Amino acid sequence: GQIAAARQSAGIATDRMTEAHKQLLALQQRISDLDGKKLTADEKSVLARKDELIQALTLLDVKQQELQKQTALNDLKKKTIQLTSQLA
Repeated sequence: GQIAAARQSAGIATDRMTEAHKQLLALQQRISDLDGKKLTADEKSVLARKDELIQALTLLDVKQQELQKQTALNDLKKKTIQLTSQLA
């Protein structure tokens, strides 16, 4: 939708996004798509809980980003140890 297109045109690579960030974008797109439509019970539930859902997905995204950074750091440390032992 429009949100995803705007993010892509801004140069944000979707392959580097966390799963939670992708879900957050999908939720935001779904919410914007509901504007002005006759809503089903499920859609009404999503709208009623949208702030809670956005907050939870945003927090999950932050945690997943932290995990990605820590994993990359651990991999770098592992490679450093391997290189150091090879040079010794």
